[in-house]
Amino acid sequence: DGWVSLAELRAWIAHTQQRHIRDSVSAAWDTYDTDRDGRVGWEELRNATYGHYAPGEEFHDVEDAETYKKMLARDERRFRVADQDGDSMATREELTAFLHPEEFPHMRDIVIAETLEDLDRNKDG
Repeated sequence: DGWVSLAELRAWIAHTQQRHIRDSVSAAWDTYDTDRDGRVGWEELRNATYGHYAPGEEFHDVEDAETYKKMLARDERRFRVADQDGDSMATREELTAFLHPEEFPHMRDIVIAETLEDLDRNKDG
């Protein structure tokens, strides 16, 4: 009829959002699944994102090491929540939950916690 209804617009937005998520996860998968075993382990993701460091030596060579350490801890915490079967290996679905937690009900608490941490600048709770 030449007009876009609210339902049609919502369906198009949802479709476009899902396509974006699928494309971003596919690109990330190729980066993170370094051993090409069809799963992404925490070590693979950490090393691909932050580089290879010996335990306890993380970020000794960067200017703002504390910020990177906080980011690493936050990512590890999110990975553990996304890893629903607890095997420290992410399936494509679990990696999607890690990268796009707002799309998954089981990730709601981590999204809320991260948002509150971001907003609480003076860390007074």
